[in-house]
Amino acid sequence: MDKEDWSYNILNKLKIRDDIEKKDSAYFIAYQQLIQKLDYLKQQNDHNSSYSSKSPSPAALLNIEPQNQPPSSSSSSDRDLDFIIKENQQLRNENHDLITNLNSITLKNEKLESIIKEKDVSNKKLEKMNTNLTKKIENLLMELKEKNKTIELINDENLTNQIQLNVLLNQKKGD
Repeated sequence: MDKEDWSYNILNKLKIRDDIEKKDSAYFIAYQQLIQKLDYLKQQNDHNSSYSSKSPSPAALLNIEPQNQPPSSSSSSDRDLDFIIKENQQLRNENHDLITNLNSITLKNEKLESIIKEKDVSNKKLEKMNTNLTKKIENLLMELKEKNKTIELINDENLTNQIQLNVLLNQKKGD
């Protein structure tokens, strides 16, 4: 019983952990998106600063284009980057969902396996009990047969004694 309780406790604790992770995963995902965007902006800023001054301008950090310049291909690259980041995040979300689903299925499988093991142990015990009871029934049947034979012998002896008594009584009457 202790092993069953132990495995059940472990499975419950893993389920609680997965529920907590699932609850907070939206925050972690948003944080990862922000970090990716910031890393990209830093790389882009570093790339731009290698052609200009060493200190980044506040407009570059905030991703604000100067108004006097016409829109360049960087806006399309920003859109491409945003698309890639969103796709990447969507894939991460799907991956996280699949992992969570896999974990829950694994937990269910482990629970079912422990139930199957319990049932197997129970079945083996019942089969052993059945075998023992069958042996007891066979032994009792043999004992019953022996007692029936003994009763037949006693009845035969009793019948023989009655016949002998009747013969003796008939001889005494005839004398």
